[in-house]
Amino acid sequence: MTNIELAWLSGFTDGEGCIGVNLDKSKAMKNPSWASYSCVLRIANTDLSVLYYIQKITGMGTISKINRRDSIGKNWKPVYKWSIYANGMRKLLPELLPYLKIKKKQAKLAIEILNIKRGRGYGSNLTQQQKIRRTEILNEMKILNKRGLSDNNINDRRTFIHCSL
Repeated sequence: MTNIELAWLSGFTDGEGCIGVNLDKSKAMKNPSWASYSCVLRIANTDLSVLYYIQKITGMGTISKINRRDSIGKNWKPVYKWSIYANGMRKLLPELLPYLKIKKKQAKLAIEILNIKRGRGYGSNLTQQQKIRRTEILNEMKILNKRGLSDNNINDRRTFIHCSL
């Protein structure tokens, strides 16, 4: 990809994307040492052509329709998502990192956990420190990706409203 394409994709990721880490709770409940973590980078949009363009310039990813129950009976456009997982993220995130603004912390955490969890073993091949750090990353990512206003956002919003009056 060119620097312009990387910058554009980073902006699109910042605005329309999600970088996440998930824990397979069913495995973790059976045995905490079997905990399996997965990483995903998704970009959602109603314009399929832009997602096909992302797929073309990156040379990776799958595109699928998001089925939203809350859109039934409403005059909403269909929403689609482009997704990549661990191997694709290992290649793409380091290239996007210099250009990311909003999702930079999430990208750094995803890169870190991807470097921890190379290979199979569902955690059984990790040190205790690596297992602890993996859990810390999951918790940090949940906070960064939380929807709605956090206490800090509420204070920032009040300050902004107060200053704008």
